[in-house]
Amino acid sequence: NGGVQNLQEAVQHISKGVHGVMIGRAAYKSPWKMAEADRLIFGDMDAPLRSRREVCEEYLIYCEEQEALERSRFEADEKAEASPHKDTRPLNVRLYRLSAVLLKPLLGLFLGDYKGKEFRRNMDGTRNEANKLLKEGRACPTTRETLYSCLAEVPDEVLDALPGAVPWKGPAWIDENGENGGKPFPGCHAAGGASGSVEDSDEVTQKFAKCGEPMPEN
Repeated sequence: NGGVQNLQEAVQHISKGVHGVMIGRAAYKSPWKMAEADRLIFGDMDAPLRSRREVCEEYLIYCEEQEALERSRFEADEKAEASPHKDTRPLNVRLYRLSAVLLKPLLGLFLGDYKGKEFRRNMDGTRNEANKLLKEGRACPTTRETLYSCLAEVPDEVLDALPGAVPWKGPAWIDENGENGGKPFPGCHAAGGASGSVEDSDEVTQKFAKCGEPMPEN
């Protein structure tokens, strides 16, 4: 307990006979380092490997369930009699606070990756912008809208990489074998396939769902 930075260090401690390893700050700051825990720690080699695109989509389902519950609670509070325990905050305020809590665990999802700093900066920026809307009494973006807008700058090669893959370093990067410079890694399996065709006409949603977009300049 204390100072363990990744799963590899946890495996070393376990191999020396300890019964368990606690990882706190490192897991919070860089949750992607924990993506292979089932395989490396528990030996479950059949555990599915998911890209961060897939993780985000699955997490958004949970987020929208929580937003729906908050709307239900708001409606119930509107009908309830006055009491010291009644939540009297407007719905947009309650959803804004909830979204901030839901998005916080994702802040370090791309730590150390190409465009990871931009993602973190966009997350901070969108929350500041939402706070301004809140003060004006206007509706804030949903958790999905906020996350999609922040992911727009993250390259598909980063979004679709599986745990353990060699980190992609940018469109001009050439690996030690002189290959993969600016090209998607094999196995890019974004929604819509290689053509990237999607039914939603929203530009941000299309960027998130496509594979093989021209890479932005660093």
